[in-house]
Amino acid sequence: MDIFIMACNIVWQIWKAKNQVVFDKKKINAHIFITSAQAMFNEHNSHNREINTSTPTTTQLHQCWMPPPIGSIKVNFDGATGTNAIAAGVVIRNTTGMVLACQNIFDGNHLGEDKALEAEARACLKGIELARALNLSSIILEVYIPRRANSVAHCLAKLALFARGCNSWIDFTPRCISDIVLSDMMDLPVN
Repeated sequence: MDIFIMACNIVWQIWKAKNQVVFDKKKINAHIFITSAQAMFNEHNSHNREINTSTPTTTQLHQCWMPPPIGSIKVNFDGATGTNAIAAGVVIRNTTGMVLACQNIFDGNHLGEDKALEAEARACLKGIELARALNLSSIILEVYIPRRANSVAHCLAKLALFARGCNSWIDFTPRCISDIVLSDMMDLPVN
């Protein structure tokens, strides 16, 4: 199963469950969704081990952040974990690499079993919610990429853990990520 399709399936299940809780007042067992997501992830990993790894993949060739096509925006996200805590970092950028919005989210009351998976899933969901709140269309939700290509979102997630807080920035690049954003922009291919 393609990693993007797998991630979309996970996000869809989370989104559906969230809507059932919020709008239908249903009680949802989060453990069932985490177990299902982990099973899909494990299935994807076992399938990838069977593929010949001697040919570099697109992800391996692009070790830096790549811009979305003209007319689209890209949402990058990352999760982070700490003691009884998870955090998320989200950044939305345009074709030139300019930050349209970003945020970090901290949850210091997390007692779940698979913190890393839940942190990543929550970061993905927060990215979708931020893009939706900004009424953005034609988005690319980037998943399963090398750390170097996701440095901004990673930095925001780590900052949330360290500062134990949540922040949002719209049409503004906070100082904590400005050097990384500039570096990413300098690494962009010349047209």
